[in-house]
Amino acid sequence: MYSILWFPSCLAIVFALASTPVFRFADTAPTYTKERNGTIDGLRGILALGVFFHHVAVYAKYLQTGIWTVTPDRFYFNLGPAGVSVFFMITGYLFWMLMLSAKGRPDLVRLYISRVFRIVPLYTVLAIVVFIIAGIETGWTRRVDSVSLLIEILRWLSGGLFVSGSVNGFVLAAAMVTCTLQYEWFFYFSLSITRIFARNTVMAGFFTSLSLLVSLAILSTLRDQVSVFVAMFSVGMVVATGQFAKLADPLKLPGWAQSAIATAAVVYALLSVPAYSISSIICLGIFFAYVARGATLFGLLTTRPAKRLGDVSYGLYLLQGPVLFLAYSLPVSKALSAASPLGHWTVAALSACALVAIATLSHAYVERPAIEFGRGVWRRVSSSEWPVAFAREAAPVE
Repeated sequence: MYSILWFPSCLAIVFALASTPVFRFADTAPTYTKERNGTIDGLRGILALGVFFHHVAVYAKYLQTGIWTVTPDRFYFNLGPAGVSVFFMITGYLFWMLMLSAKGRPDLVRLYISRVFRIVPLYTVLAIVVFIIAGIETGWTRRVDSVSLLIEILRWLSGGLFVSGSVNGFVLAAAMVTCTLQYEWFFYFSLSITRIFARNTVMAGFFTSLSLLVSLAILSTLRDQVSVFVAMFSVGMVVATGQFAKLADPLKLPGWAQSAIATAAVVYALLSVPAYSISSIICLGIFFAYVARGATLFGLLTTRPAKRLGDVSYGLYLLQGPVLFLAYSLPVSKALSAASPLGHWTVAALSACALVAIATLSHAYVERPAIEFGRGVWRRVSSSEWPVAFAREAAPVE
């Protein structure tokens, strides 16, 4: 059931689908700046699909026992946390690079407007879908008190600012990926303070290194979730600072060597160390550092399907819960999954293809229109007399 070969096999099917002309309208990135990092863009979709197939492996046991718990296989257990970890590193890298480019004086109003219109619209679509599924599963009968139900609904409508959970006593397990967005919001808010350390590279290097070392030290003793995510953001910020300062370092290697080291680091993280451990963070940090510097993983990250999947990666990550729930709720797919590992992973591959199609449509008809609307809001705000305290010496935020 947990053969490591199922993941690359399903990934190859998804790549083949994404390479077809049908998905050509996904070729426009959700946001565009001339500074976009092509290898990071190509990585996003693979990370989101890694989280998806982690949940596919969990579903194999869930369908047998009715209990949502971790998979016993280390590779598939680590696959989801590794994807989440590198996503946080990407966030730390991109937004700290923005702070450095703006010399610690970014247009925070524009940044927060862009984040709201980038994250909240599709999240709201997910919330509505979850409400409908919960209503159907509970027979449209209230199973909790009115206050609790209202709080649950408001949490789902917070755009990830507050952790979303059950709705009317029903939990859509694989949709719990939304809990990570709370940490993203906290990171964005923290930039209003930490940006002062980006005014020169010496301060930035000291601050980001200290943040990483302290979070790892806390993790070594307490193993709390906050220190884990702070460490991941800090890894991205350290990589960004090093690149911005153009430090001479051992990362300057031929492309094939960078790809080889990055591949070895991520394989070791997936197969040999516990998820969210210090060892995992270090290995994934090495992997991310090389990818951020241009390692293509032997050309994989610069292929057309990788870029397309990267453009729709937010939808791939956010919408996987309803897709998996519906896929494994159908009697025919349940029977196929229970029949054999091949049957289970066949359903998984078909579900992944459906997820790509749904994410592509949401990219075209929800994400991009919302982002364009957000740009219009920022233009109206910036051209009015409404006070914008931090709108001087702005760097582009798209």
